[in-house]
Amino acid sequence: MQTDNIYAFILGNNKALSLAELAMVLKREEFIFVVLSITATVAIIKTDKNIFEPQKMLDRMGGIIKIIQLEKLGSTHSIKDRIFDKIKKLDTSSKIVFGISGYDWPYHSTHQINGLGINIKKNLAKARFVNLKEKTFLSSAEINRNQILKKGLEICLLSDSQKQSIYLGQTLAIQNYLSYGLRDYKKPQRDTKSGMLPPKLAQIMINLGSGSHQQNIFIYDPFCGTGTILVEGLLSGHSVMGSDSSPEAIRQSKENIDNKKLDLHERQRASISLFVQDAQSIDKIKLPQNPNLVISELYLGPPLNFLPSDERIKNDTKKLIKLYLNFLKSVKRIHSIKTLVLAMPYYNSDKGPILLDIIDEIDSIGYTRMDPLRGISVPAQFLAGFNQKRKTLLYAIPDQIVGREIIILKKYEKIVEEIFS
Repeated sequence: MQTDNIYAFILGNNKALSLAELAMVLKREEFIFVVLSITATVAIIKTDKNIFEPQKMLDRMGGIIKIIQLEKLGSTHSIKDRIFDKIKKLDTSSKIVFGISGYDWPYHSTHQINGLGINIKKNLAKARFVNLKEKTFLSSAEINRNQILKKGLEICLLSDSQKQSIYLGQTLAIQNYLSYGLRDYKKPQRDTKSGMLPPKLAQIMINLGSGSHQQNIFIYDPFCGTGTILVEGLLSGHSVMGSDSSPEAIRQSKENIDNKKLDLHERQRASISLFVQDAQSIDKIKLPQNPNLVISELYLGPPLNFLPSDERIKNDTKKLIKLYLNFLKSVKRIHSIKTLVLAMPYYNSDKGPILLDIIDEIDSIGYTRMDPLRGISVPAQFLAGFNQKRKTLLYAIPDQIVGREIIILKKYEKIVEEIFS
């Protein structure tokens, strides 16, 4: 493994979810990697090869904010000189725009980082330095608004979790927040009553499921609603199939897929099928295609404005569990489907999350729950979104009554095949 392939991945708000997705994507892209450090904001990873298309990789991940290429600094290196050297390598015939960000950087405050940038700017003939405001780092919006990556570069200063190694990095890719807004708040059809799966979470779920598939991924969403997972699947270049018990949901999905504002150029090569069907009996019909991966946000129950009583939760979850188990039994009979990534509801209470009592019954049907963080040593303080006993990931927006529990399932016969292959 080469010594210079060191990258920093800036994590989203849910650290466990971001790390699980990142590990799955790196495995799918056949990287051999070692996690050097995990902190509250960043994972520093050493890989066996370069990331040749960092923006393309980042555009397909919902839980990563930036990709930064790093170099480790020794005690004799001057940070100011190294930054100046990097800027001087750019085309200086036009005005250069640059910024400096610090992540887990205990050596300089926001004011001191700004002072460093202004000092460097004074030694450049044509340059503009973008000042930090309250935080020690520039957001994707600030970088995009100032065209930093187009007209110059963002330098990042990082230290590892033990504060023993320091790194200087250059940002290669940033999250496209404008595209997420287009696919979420500005899509033609939205349904606030049936739940609105964030596109970022849909992307993460697709990556968690497609990690074991190198190619020929065919996604099926049996609770497709307004088609968020289908759109994200198409944007990732996959064929998709969606069904729902509601004809109105199918109409909304079709309209969102046909949204001309989205760059769905990959759709020309992908297969798309939409049809009305109850998810509890999908094995009773001949499916239009043979999907190998189910990605779905299950029906979350009736919309809530406040936490219901214990009795109401008991009654509602009893109905949901019956629906889910019927659905899982039906999917079990469809031979082509090997992996499922599902979002189930849980309730946020003052005493902690109230989870569905369904795990033992899922296991008894013949599914194996997969650990999304297997092979990664994650510090305990960053496991708040991970239920180790259930092997699930929890996702919730602040003050949200109903959160989502993400579970990865494989059919038991697939696990047996892998053990003996």
